[in-house]
Amino acid sequence: MIPSNTTLEVITKARMEDRAFEAEQRRILRLASQAAAHSGQAPAVQTSRFGWLLQLFTHLTGVGA
Repeated sequence: MIPSNTTLEVITKARMEDRAFEAEQRRILRLASQAAAHSGQAPAVQTSRFGWLLQLFTHLTGVGA
């Protein structure tokens, strides 16, 4: 069965939205990591915060599920 053009458009739009959301989450993680690196905090604290953000990101996006 060949999907309709409308179905393909909806699928494509959903994938684009998913990728845009993932890109935004990666940007937030990168900014948080950079902010932690520039704040002069102890590396253990930086790793802990980055690890927490990474866990949040994977939970929100369902990566690794």
